Amino acid sequence: MVVGTSAPSLLPFARVHRLITDYPGAPGVRRSKTLWHLSAEVSRIGGEGGGAQRRLEWGRPPAKPERIEALQISARPAPGVQLPGWLRELPALKYLSLPLSWMRATTGDEIPPSAQVLELAGAGTVTVPKQAKFPHVGFLMAYSGVLKFGPDSFPGIERLGLKLDPAQAMLDTVSALSGLRALHLGSVHAASVFSRVGSLRLEYLGLSYGRLPNIEDIGLLSHLTSLQLKSLSCLESMEGVAGLPALEELSIGYCTRLRDVSDVANIPRLRRLATLGMRDVGISAILPTLKTKGLEMHSLAGVI
Repeated sequence: MVVGTSAPSLLPFARVHRLITDYPGAPGVRRSKTLWHLSAEVSRIGGEGGGAQRRLEWGRPPAKPERIEALQISARPAPGVQLPGWLRELPALKYLSLPLSWMRATTGDEIPPSAQVLELAGAGTVTVPKQAKFPHVGFLMAYSGVLKFGPDSFPGIERLGLKLDPAQAMLDTVSALSGLRALHLGSVHAASVFSRVGSLRLEYLGLSYGRLPNIEDIGLLSHLTSLQLKSLSCLESMEGVAGLPALEELSIGYCTRLRDVSDVANIPRLRRLATLGMRDVGISAILPTLKTKGLEMHSLAGVI
């Protein structure tokens, strides 16, 4: 059993939520020698410790395309500028990051079929054309801007990180993605989120940066094994989590109005608990019960 205050690092959270952190291009990979970089001009990026430079030229195919497994494109669309044709010919590319704005006019054919992870960066709201299909993408991330698409755009998706639109309308699309195992939603404001995605057999759920008032109906997601709650400014109670029979891993971060966490002590299969950015929100009162369960516990604020 690990009980105490961990070092000031997000590592415990990464260990807890493997479904959302264990993928090609996960945090850390971008700082490694495996990431290549492409802009509209000749560009370069260094590896850790001043390692070899990784650079690609827009108008020139790479000499050894089979070496490129992770690629970040920073150039935004401009009149007369298209993604380079050689991009689709990269046989080993697994992780691709590009500005969200490229998705406005995409056909899907620009992305190599080997790409399994697609990360989209940038602000604004972008709608993927209905005819665009990405059957090979299993993990899609769009956290900084709002991406709208239909369920047929990503038929093979298993993991999704998405910033919701203000009307929360994308929850209808999310609920139709029957193959989803892991879902992380940003800007969550309505407690109806649980009933709207309740038909999915999710194993991981993350909710962050929103005015979600409560999680009382979270028990509808009875297959959850891992749950992350972060920066939910209106959340005051953990009522509902005891109704998750399969939940093993839980992290709570920056939910500063949280006061009642008593239900955490009644989660039947909980094995790991991590807290971040909060003082005592009531965990000390249930700590004796948690210790008797032999939990692995981490705190980045001295709560546990």
